[in-house]
Order: sequence, then C-alpha cells, then structure tokens
Amino acid sequence: MQNKEPTLEQIREFWEWCGLEVKSVFASVHFWGTDKDGDGCLLLLDLNNLFLWAVPKFKQDYGGDVLYRLLEHWAVELSLGSVFLPNEHEIALALFWALWAVMKEAKDANKTR
Repeated sequence: MQNKEPTLEQIREFWEWCGLEVKSVFASVHFWGTDKDGDGCLLLLDLNNLFLWAVPKFKQDYGGDVLYRLLEHWAVELSLGSVFLPNEHEIALALFWALWAVMKEAKDANKTR
C-alpha cells in the first residue's frame, strides 16, 4: 500500500480530472473546487471527497465493473498492507493512489494515440 503524500501538483491534476475547477487556498496547501453548478467545496484529500467526486467520475469513465474491481483491489491492499489497522487518512491515500494510477495510465494511453 502506497501511503506517501501526493504533491500539490498531483492533487490539483486529480481534482481537475474529476471535473472540478480548482483554486489554491490557504497558502496553496488546500484546494477549493467549484463544480458545473457553481457549488464550491474545500477539497481535502479524504474519503468523503473521494467518494463524492472521484469515484463517480471513475465509474462514468470506466464503468461499474471496472470500478468494482478497483475498489475490491483497494480493500485487499488495505487488508494486506499492515498488521495495524490503517487510519482514515491512510485509507484515503490508498484510494487516491489506486484512482491516480488508472487516471494516469488512461492519460498516457491517449497521448500515444
């Protein structure tokens, strides 16, 4: 399980992939997102925001079957990753990196076409 923190550039790219207009706030440590309806929210890298924005975008782009396999893999990685129970932030990081890997792979595949 990868539990390293993403860079600010990776976080920005990730939320933009989710379809949000992203602005830096709080000295560029956090991001503020605005959706298509103009509603805004603080984009913390947590399970709430990942399941609110990233998981539906992933399902839209790749389908429910692929999403199910990704979430299944995420759960297995969490269970095998440590003898200690991970905290909520570590769980969110694991989901972020699983989604990130697929997003980057798809972007790289589109660049070669």
